[in-house]
Amino acid sequence: MTALFVRACQPVWLLLDGLFTLLLGLLIWRHWPSSAMWIIGVFVGFNLLMNGMTRLMLTLAIRRALKAA
Repeated sequence: MTALFVRACQPVWLLLDGLFTLLLGLLIWRHWPSSAMWIIGVFVGFNLLMNGMTRLMLTLAIRRALKAA
């Protein structure tokens, strides 16, 4: 939802992060009895990578916007 309200240069990263998190949540919910604890660790790792990339891209977009202003 934040991607719809943030008017940064590239809100696509926020939207992609949200969709990726939703997909991982659905995968955990759908295969919960058969999934082991390691799959949760893998999903958390992927989620942390996506959050990091999103925040990096948002920071770079804000920095560019501040230099242009």
